[in-house]
Amino acid sequence: MEILRQNSGIDIGKNSFVAVYTTIDVEGQVRHKGPKKFKNSPSGYVQYLKWIESVQVCELPIHFTMEATGVYYENLAYYLKASGYTLSVLLPNMVKKFAESLNKKSKTDKIDAKILGQMGVERNLPQWRLSSKIYRELKKLTRDRKRLVRIRTMLKNQLHAESHSFEPMESVKRRKLEQISFINEQIKSIEEELRAIVASDEYVSRKIKKVMSIPGVGFITAVTIIGETQGFDNFSSIKQLTAYAGYDPQQRESGEFKGKARMSKKGNKYIREALYMSSLSAISHSETFKNFYNRLYEKKGNGLIALGGVQRKLLILIYTLWKNDTEFIDNYEQKKAEERKVIGSKDTELTDNYEQKKTEAEEEVGSKGEAKSSNSTTGGEKMEKEVENTETSRSKRKSREAESKQVRHQVKRSPKPSFCFFAEQIGEKSSVS
Repeated sequence: MEILRQNSGIDIGKNSFVAVYTTIDVEGQVRHKGPKKFKNSPSGYVQYLKWIESVQVCELPIHFTMEATGVYYENLAYYLKASGYTLSVLLPNMVKKFAESLNKKSKTDKIDAKILGQMGVERNLPQWRLSSKIYRELKKLTRDRKRLVRIRTMLKNQLHAESHSFEPMESVKRRKLEQISFINEQIKSIEEELRAIVASDEYVSRKIKKVMSIPGVGFITAVTIIGETQGFDNFSSIKQLTAYAGYDPQQRESGEFKGKARMSKKGNKYIREALYMSSLSAISHSETFKNFYNRLYEKKGNGLIALGGVQRKLLILIYTLWKNDTEFIDNYEQKKAEERKVIGSKDTELTDNYEQKKTEAEEEVGSKGEAKSSNSTTGGEKMEKEVENTETSRSKRKSREAESKQVRHQVKRSPKPSFCFFAEQIGEKSSVS
C-alpha cells in the first residue's frame, strides 16, 4: 500500500525518551513501528537517527512530533533542527485532547509516543522554529528575575508577620533582612545583564526603545514580552499573538444556553503578569488608555474585564510598533483627524483661490477679446473703404475705356472727306483772312 505521510512520535523524559515510527497510507490506515527507547543524550540522539533512517521511506519527508515537557525536550529539539529535520513541539493540553478523541484510557510512555506519531500523520501541525540566542537569553533572565521577585515578596511578608507578632525575635528579623538584601543584589545583577545584552545588539536595542515609548511600558516589561515571544518571529497575525498570551475570548453556547464570553487565560502567563502593572500605569499616565478603560468599564461594568482589555491593547501595540519599527503617538486617532481637517481646509482654500484666479483669467481673456474685436472692426472698415475706392477707380477707368472705344468706333465708321471739302475749307479761311 502506498504511504502518504510518515512521522516519528517522541515521548521525552529526563534521562530517556521513547520513539515510534508511524505511517499513514492512501486508505487512511495508520501503522506503527517500535516503540524504541533511547538515552536523552547526544549518543542516544545518534542511535535514534540511525534507527529512523533504517525504517523510513526515503522518497518521503519525515516529520518529528514531541510534547513540551518542561525543558527536557530542548536538547533533542535543537539537535534535530540542526540536523535539518522539521519537527513540531506541542502543548500538553493539545496532546491530551487528541488522546481523548481516540478514546485512550491508559497512559504510558509507549502509548503517548504512538499518540504523538498518529497526531503527526493525521494533522497539519505548526513547525517549531529555532529561536535567536539573544531572545532565549532574555527569556531565561526575565523568568529568573520574576522568581527572585516572588521570593523577595514572600520574605517581606514573613518579615512583616514577624515584626507584628507577639514578642518578635530580632534574629529572625535580621536574617530576613539579610535575605532580602541579597535578593535585591541578585535582581540588580540580572537587570544589568539584561541591559548589557540588549545594548550588544543594535537592532534589538533600537526596537526596544521604540516599544518603551508606550505609556506604562518600561524596560523590564519590554524585554519580557520580546523574550517570551521570541521577537514575534513565529507570529503572523494579532489573533495568533493574543491566543498565545491567553487574551483570546472563550465562548460557551449550546442550544438556547448562551454563556458569557470570557478571557481564556490559556497561554503564556509571564506575558499577562508583565502587562498587568503596565496596564495600571498606562491608565494613570495616558488619556488614550484612560478613555479606553472607561469605555470598557461602562460597557462591561467590571473593572477586571476592562483592565484585561487594556492589557490586550498594550500587547497589540507592542507587536505593531515592533513589526512596523515606529514609535507610539498618544491620541493618534485624534491627531490624525486634526491633520485631515487641516489638510481639508487647505484643499478648500486652494480650490477657492483656484476658482478666483480662474475667474480673473477668464475676465482678462474676455477683455482682451473685446479689444481685439474692436480693433478688427476698425480694420475691417478701412479695408471696406479701400475696396470701395478701388472699385470706384476701376469703374471710372472702365467707363473712360468704353468712351474712347466708342469714339474710335465712330471715327472708323464715318465717310472719308473729299478734296472739295478741303478746298472749300481753304477758301473760307482765305476769305476770312
